Amino acid sequence: MTSKYLTSIHTLFATLFITVAATLPAVVPTAAAAAEPIDAEGWVYSGIYSEAWAPADDLSAVSAEVGKSMAIAGTFYSPYNGDVLQSAYNTTTPLESMWSAGSTPFVNIEILDSAASIAAGNHDGAIDNWANHVSTWLANGGGRSLIVAPLQEMNGDWVPYGLDPANFKLAYAKFVNAIRSRGLDETKVRFAFAPNGWTDPADPPISAYYPGHSSVDFIGISAYNFGTGAPYNGPWAQWEEAPQAIGQYLDILRTFAPNKPYIIAQTASATVVGDREAWLPATYQYLADDPNVVGLVYFNKDKANQGEIDWRVWDGASASSGFHAASGLPSTRHEWPLTSFFAPGELTVVGASP
Repeated sequence: MTSKYLTSIHTLFATLFITVAATLPAVVPTAAAAAEPIDAEGWVYSGIYSEAWAPADDLSAVSAEVGKSMAIAGTFYSPYNGDVLQSAYNTTTPLESMWSAGSTPFVNIEILDSAASIAAGNHDGAIDNWANHVSTWLANGGGRSLIVAPLQEMNGDWVPYGLDPANFKLAYAKFVNAIRSRGLDETKVRFAFAPNGWTDPADPPISAYYPGHSSVDFIGISAYNFGTGAPYNGPWAQWEEAPQAIGQYLDILRTFAPNKPYIIAQTASATVVGDREAWLPATYQYLADDPNVVGLVYFNKDKANQGEIDWRVWDGASASSGFHAASGLPSTRHEWPLTSFFAPGELTVVGASP
């Protein structure tokens, strides 16, 4: 067969291909449709960290005390139990306990190793084990869903995986990929990028750690009112009202993620110097009025025996007057399940300045 003949055949097939292709509709990849934008101004979902491991009774009790249920239940989780992997029971029991109390779990998940080690795959087995347990819990249906914050406060030197932006982003992706590879989409699991608000000026800025819009659903910042004096010592160790304690960090977030919904993943107030009971309702209202903030989770932990302070506004029997007032605000809301948070597509807010 001559080369001239081959050339003619190739030309004929090329012409036929172009002609047929021109008559077919173009097929282009499409991104997942965005969820309905959230109008975040004028309200905020409230939440709390319980001191109980399986907190259903405690969450129900505090809700009854203040007259409003907690929309979000915060917890801290490690995929390890000492030197061994966590059991399914130790993973699913707290989740189910929070859910049964009418609260959506907000899970801070940490591995006590460097970001480089996690990124290198040294803990892939533990992450996969955790993801399997989460999948088992979600398979119970009934709208079950949760928010996961991998390796929280990664911009601090007080966590072993801190101060390594490049490896943090790789490590964060390990958690996202483990969940998504099991067919658990955004209608089941949302992810929060959860830095600390204050960053040492000598360290990389918060934006350096940001994994990117496609793998971040919420930004879940930590911001406390530390009061002043012992045991804290630093530029942040002073009494601050909401604009200073929290608002200045929200403005930083808006420089690189202006349309994401924000959750104050950890917050609390000291009682030294200022009036915490006035601070609480004022702060809740301040956050309700913010165009990005959709939730806050109060760090209700007694850390006095660890050289810190007692942050609690609820002691298991009674709540402080300020927590009563904050919970009773019309702008402080409860919803369960949080259907707007787990609608298909990317979450955005309206009203934020680009």
